[in-house]
Amino acid sequence: MKQPDRIINYWKKEKRIVIYIILFGLSFNISIVLGPIYQGKLIDSIAGGKGLSSVLVVAITYIGLIGMIQLLRYFKRFYIRRFANSTSGTMRLMIYNNIMNKSAMELDDENIGNLMTRAISDVDLCVEGMRKFTTECFDTGVLMISYLVTMLFYDVKITLFSIVFVPVAMGIAEKLKSVIYEYSKEYRKKSSEVTDLTYEAIEHSMLYRVTGMEVHNRKRYQSELEDLQEKAVKATILENSMQPVYYVIAMLGIMIVLYLGGTKVIQGSWTVGIFSTYVALFSALAVKASKAAKLFNSVQKSQVSWKRIQPYLEEYQSKVPSSNRRSDDTLL
Repeated sequence: MKQPDRIINYWKKEKRIVIYIILFGLSFNISIVLGPIYQGKLIDSIAGGKGLSSVLVVAITYIGLIGMIQLLRYFKRFYIRRFANSTSGTMRLMIYNNIMNKSAMELDDENIGNLMTRAISDVDLCVEGMRKFTTECFDTGVLMISYLVTMLFYDVKITLFSIVFVPVAMGIAEKLKSVIYEYSKEYRKKSSEVTDLTYEAIEHSMLYRVTGMEVHNRKRYQSELEDLQEKAVKATILENSMQPVYYVIAMLGIMIVLYLGGTKVIQGSWTVGIFSTYVALFSALAVKASKAAKLFNSVQKSQVSWKRIQPYLEEYQSKVPSSNRRSDDTLL
């Protein structure tokens, strides 16, 4: 591929798969609002004392819609996984090709542990961030718009008052991006150092044992592992521990929904089914808002890995330089 050091080119490379992702992603995330709507219709048909045939028609329609929506979800996730697997293979091909085309002198200057970490774990983390971003563009972005438009259709006033806390949760996540980025950067750096230390300990194990340095190196290795553990905790604790906080903040608007929505039910302008639909829509919106906040943090972490592997992503070279070739006499 051309210009592998530009991340947008990985989506351009998989054009056909990306078209399928857009097609099934939009279909799934727009049609998903039909679930709560028909759930409310089913409640109204039962509570309204309608005949068994009418209830069965609504129930079968509801079940059929859920099945169709889940089928669309399956295809969307299937093609996103295919995109992630293809991107992972492409990135590793470019990195390995870059390494194989370096001269012997350039390879001597490279850190083995650093190369191993970048080619394996950094690629995985980067692709995982790309997969999450692609998924959440639809499962969070498009879906939140679908929920919001549907809620506005039911009642503009309640919707505007109840969602006021959603931007607050997302704003807090935005403020934490720089902190999480720094912690992730330190963690990836330490991971490379520990990988290199592990490789060195294995390669020179006999030498350390003969010279009596084995015990000293073991203590040093344990100390480095403890430092790596501390950095790993710092890198993940804010991201994982804050999601419940985001959800609680976003869900504060449920009090407004219950009060104003309950008032409309009492006044007779809303049925119990419509009220149930609206509560389900708001709850789903709050969940997606908390996940959107976490998405910001996940993408920020993957940017660390992308910057680490970016220097090794160069256009494919079909010939290995002669400086890398060694004769049998040299090997002997």
